[in-house]
Amino acid sequence: MKDKKSNSGGKAAKPRKTAKPKPSGKVDKAKTQNPESNGHGLYLTVTGWAKALGFDPKTVGQRLRDAGHQITHKNVYHVRVVVAAVYGDEQAERNRNLKLDADRKEREEREAAGELVSRAVMEKEIAELYTLPIGQALASMPTTLDTQCNPSDPELSRAALLRWVEETKRLIREKLQ
Repeated sequence: MKDKKSNSGGKAAKPRKTAKPKPSGKVDKAKTQNPESNGHGLYLTVTGWAKALGFDPKTVGQRLRDAGHQITHKNVYHVRVVVAAVYGDEQAERNRNLKLDADRKEREEREAAGELVSRAVMEKEIAELYTLPIGQALASMPTTLDTQCNPSDPELSRAALLRWVEETKRLIREKLQ
């Protein structure tokens, strides 16, 4: 009796093997286009982007996660999203360094032109021009003004002026801290 499934007289037919397509180096448009994008832009999976950019897939995935994207094996990501996630930190660091260099150069130029002075120089000048003379005037006030304030009892006026000077110095110190 012949097998109904066989055309070759009793032998069972072998299932056909289908060859898997070999990578040709070409990009399959169906896999690179997001169906919701109307065909605009390049979209790849994390693995695809890792191969294209020369990174480990874990690195690309982690940087996308750090940028706030949900990672799955089927999700595809637009080129702008991936470049911002992968290179964003490096570009931001480069921009910060460029700005710091530009600021430093500008500061040095302004210092050389005399538009800026160092804090130490200014503190010294302020002390010499204002703080020391005011301190000396305050310290000498009780003995200088005691007879002018109360000629009949200069000791009483000196004591009142001394209290005022000490209180004023205390207030100034508090404000400077």
